[in-house]
Amino acid sequence: MKKILILSGLSLLVALAVRAQDKVTEYNVRPAVAVRTPLQGDSINFTGEKFTADALLKTDISLDFDGRPYERITADTAGYVRVEKADKDNLFYLFATHLRAERFMKGKLNIYSPARFEVFVNGVSKQSKATAEDSLSQVAPSVLSLRLEPETDYEIVVKLLSTAADKAVPVLKCEFEKDKEFADVGYRLAPDLKRRFALHNTAFGSRVRSVSLSPNGKYLLACYADNYSLKRSRTRCELTELKTGRVILPAADEKMRWMPRSNKLYYTVTGRQRNDLVVFDPATMREEVLLKDVPEGYFAWSPAEDYLIYSPDDKGEAVGGPLKRLLHPDDRIPDARSRNYLVRYDPVTGLSERLTYGSHAVYLNDISSDGKKLLCSTSKSNITQCPFSLTSIFELDLATLQADTLVAWDPYVNRAAYSPDGGQLLVIGSPMAFDGIGKNCGEHPIANDFDTQAFIVDKATKKVNPITRDFNPAVDFLQWNRVDGCIYFNTTDEDCRHIYRYVPKTESFEMLPLQEDVISSFDLAEYNPAVAAYVGGGNASVGVAYTYDVKKKTSVLLANPMKSVLDRIDMGTMKEWNFTAEDGTEIKGMICLPPAFDPNRKYPLIVYYYGGTTPTTRGITSPYCAQLFASRDYVVYVIQPSGAIGYGQEFSARHVNAWGERTADEIIEGTKKFCAAHPFVNDKRIGCIGASYGGFMTMYLQTKTDLFAAAVSHAGISNVTSYWGEGYWGYSYNSVAAAGSYPWNNPDLFTKHGALFNADKIKTPLLLLHGTVDTNVPIGESIQLYNALKILGKPEIITVDVKELKRKKIMKDTLFSPLLVEKVREALSRGEQAILFQNRRGFAPMIECRGCGWVPRCVNCDVSLTYHKAHNQLVCHYCGYTYRLPQVCPECKGTEFKMQGFGTEKVEEEIAGQFPAAKVERLDFDTARTRTAYERIISDFEKGKTQILIGTQMLSKGLDFGNVSVVGILSADSLMNFPDFRAHERAYQLMVQVSGRAGRRDKRGTVILQTTQPEHPLIRMVQHFAYKEMVSLQLSERSMFRYPPYYRLIVLILRSRNEEALQEMSALYAEKLRARLGERVLGPVTPPITRVQTLHIKKIVLKIEISAGIAPLREILEGIHAEMQGYALFKQLLVHYDVDPA
Repeated sequence: MKKILILSGLSLLVALAVRAQDKVTEYNVRPAVAVRTPLQGDSINFTGEKFTADALLKTDISLDFDGRPYERITADTAGYVRVEKADKDNLFYLFATHLRAERFMKGKLNIYSPARFEVFVNGVSKQSKATAEDSLSQVAPSVLSLRLEPETDYEIVVKLLSTAADKAVPVLKCEFEKDKEFADVGYRLAPDLKRRFALHNTAFGSRVRSVSLSPNGKYLLACYADNYSLKRSRTRCELTELKTGRVILPAADEKMRWMPRSNKLYYTVTGRQRNDLVVFDPATMREEVLLKDVPEGYFAWSPAEDYLIYSPDDKGEAVGGPLKRLLHPDDRIPDARSRNYLVRYDPVTGLSERLTYGSHAVYLNDISSDGKKLLCSTSKSNITQCPFSLTSIFELDLATLQADTLVAWDPYVNRAAYSPDGGQLLVIGSPMAFDGIGKNCGEHPIANDFDTQAFIVDKATKKVNPITRDFNPAVDFLQWNRVDGCIYFNTTDEDCRHIYRYVPKTESFEMLPLQEDVISSFDLAEYNPAVAAYVGGGNASVGVAYTYDVKKKTSVLLANPMKSVLDRIDMGTMKEWNFTAEDGTEIKGMICLPPAFDPNRKYPLIVYYYGGTTPTTRGITSPYCAQLFASRDYVVYVIQPSGAIGYGQEFSARHVNAWGERTADEIIEGTKKFCAAHPFVNDKRIGCIGASYGGFMTMYLQTKTDLFAAAVSHAGISNVTSYWGEGYWGYSYNSVAAAGSYPWNNPDLFTKHGALFNADKIKTPLLLLHGTVDTNVPIGESIQLYNALKILGKPEIITVDVKELKRKKIMKDTLFSPLLVEKVREALSRGEQAILFQNRRGFAPMIECRGCGWVPRCVNCDVSLTYHKAHNQLVCHYCGYTYRLPQVCPECKGTEFKMQGFGTEKVEEEIAGQFPAAKVERLDFDTARTRTAYERIISDFEKGKTQILIGTQMLSKGLDFGNVSVVGILSADSLMNFPDFRAHERAYQLMVQVSGRAGRRDKRGTVILQTTQPEHPLIRMVQHFAYKEMVSLQLSERSMFRYPPYYRLIVLILRSRNEEALQEMSALYAEKLRARLGERVLGPVTPPITRVQTLHIKKIVLKIEISAGIAPLREILEGIHAEMQGYALFKQLLVHYDVDPA
């Protein structure tokens, strides 16, 4: 809303630019810190500069309040805080408060102090004041412009310097002032403000990364990741003696690992030729070089610590030019042709003996307890049959170098490990391994290969026991302990990561009752399985380390480095929310409420999902975690639809050959039921977000429902076929997601399930995010849908050069180009509707006598009268004066008058003549003076009773007519050629908004834009919806000519019935303003309309720098106004101050 200030010659009614200001009433203040002026051996330095208090102000000091003493100080009623003045040494004071905006906002921080100060926002210096005033009355505010993002909380610290030479007592006052266009945006300002959970918190901070135990369980090595920013991070490790809890090695090398038996740590360092292997003994705290000149690269110790197994690789064929020959789909992937092999290194002889050789890679899976045999796996391509590769597991006898195949070329096994006695194997694979013996997916013919299972294979009998067949979580093998005989797994257990152990004697699983929902690291002491350690997190924690007593089933906290950060953050409440789908399946999920949840409010909802093979795991490390959105006052619903592992094989098998079919229906059903169950959710403001396969789901969902008000797809798949062919893992992923299906044998799956082939059904605003170097889901997946939506979603705008048509006499005596008439006729023949836009009401803006050129004008205003044919009246649109259309010209007595220009009345008359069978209605101020009339016109058009609607800007936005296919903009030039610096911006906005009435739903509309300047840059920008280009051009012009947003405009509007008094006083007023403000003053000028309602008008324009303080300007204007009041003629004037005119 405009803030207009009205002044008369008698009184100043309102203060200039009144704005709501909030004083900072409390600060956290650190005790004064003395800073001395340095010893000055010379009066100047080598560059000739003197040392000043300004240089002293720049002295570095930590701005951190954490861990340092501070007190809370309250400002007085005037908003000032007073501190002690420096007596001898100089003193620094640090004042801190926090500021948070609910949404994007701009504002200003006004800082008042006679002392020198520097202002920091989130640790970055933003402004400083290098001079000191002698008294508070001399202080003008320092204005700091702030741009507040909803993502960020802002800590504002003022570093104030008091010197002994200062005359004034150091005081500080801060006021925050919102920019007027953000008047409805809320904010909070307080020193103890709890922070919101931010994107920064998902990736940065300190957390425990991993833990590992010595074989005897006496010592624990914990590794930490300290991530401060993208450029500042470190990894550190520390060694703890568990019995005492004492950290015995606080700076352990991050490469340290435990020896398999001797309870020592080892790591490698750079040696003279290759690497040296160093061991550290925690018992003696001594370190020594155990082996010199060992091969470089990753290796595994033998159980007896008497040899090392390395896994180097033979590099594949190098590309020597611009062409690369592809022999296999994987050849596009870097190093896909390299092949790993095994080497045994003998420390005694220094021999590196190659153990395997061939065209297939070989991987070490395990080493037998006696160290005599290696358990290995190898794989080969099987590109003509899903899942496109085969794996074989074999045992290599180190004494004979003979291999014994234990599992022969099974396409569904992954890896294996020995039992402690070596008589059995634990094999990890898909439910389809070993001819599907572990398959348990009900009526589904194909299991989900990502739902990893465990099998115990007896080496002697080859008998296979599918131990996880009836176990719902998907498993990841950790350890088969040699002491207790149990097998330990990390599992995907619904939306958690739990540790289970399997007891072979009882064939039963037991979940360890650990303290966190998502376990990221777990270790069990090899020879003392009563001791374990783990790292985990959840919906309100991350990177927390514990020790675990297996017998007592109790955890003891070891480290929680993020606690101090998270304690200062407002976290939302999360709880489970499940529903029963239409087919009877329980679909699980979670709800996250905003931290300051109010059940009486209506909140927008964000629905988050993955929808692919894995569930959305609990936690706060994802950039899309629920807490992040809840902190922005959204309610968040995280849904786990069918197809995810961790809920049993039948549930996960629903992912196969579905590509979102059932999943999308469950998300839609779940969202509707969630809204019905939670009355605090605004079901008109629902957004959905997904990434990767979730991005595919976002795209696909919009082809099936209009439920969502907005949608975000991150790295989504729009075309299953192109992803299958182009993504690095596209074809291999489809061996699971589309097992046995291909574009040629199941084309419907590869087309109808992609958003690209259904793009015409998408009506929801959709944001497409994609990394430009994504190789798994190529960026083309988003580009091709973007292109489709651009083509479908925006009407076709065709420009018509009416100047040329009139020159050729094609548009003689008509308002409509032949193309517009043709398009309207085609639309009507299809049963569709049309809108014609002319932003001027009435029949004709001006009437002119053909004989003498007489034009009827308003007696009160300096404007011509607009002819309204319906009432046969001439009307002034400024004061309402009416005048009956004369039969005879009062000047020459002529009887012929011609109409100049046209309004909506004339458009209505002419279009009715062109299409007599069509029902035509007009929507402007004359026909819609009441709400009832307006609603009737809109309702008739919406119901199809009206075929053609003519209107002014009343129909430019806020209306959605699904059957409109043609829009005609009859005179684009009249919108652009207006004497205002915002004319082109407003013309663009209006034309684009009007264009948006065409093709609003599932049809692409056509816009006919009539203009005499088809090559005008603005017309071209409208035609191509080039918003950014328009903004860039307008901003460059406004910067050049000193208009907002680079300068503030204040327009003085002077009115008087005495034209001579107005002329004299306006000139004098401008002269006085110019004496104080210089070239910032323009005018006085006479506006295009020189008189309105009998008052003559003059304008004086002030262009003020955006950084200029309001208070000094107010004083200047008030002073000049007071001077002008001394002139008698000035009392005949009305003066309006239009601040920031809209």
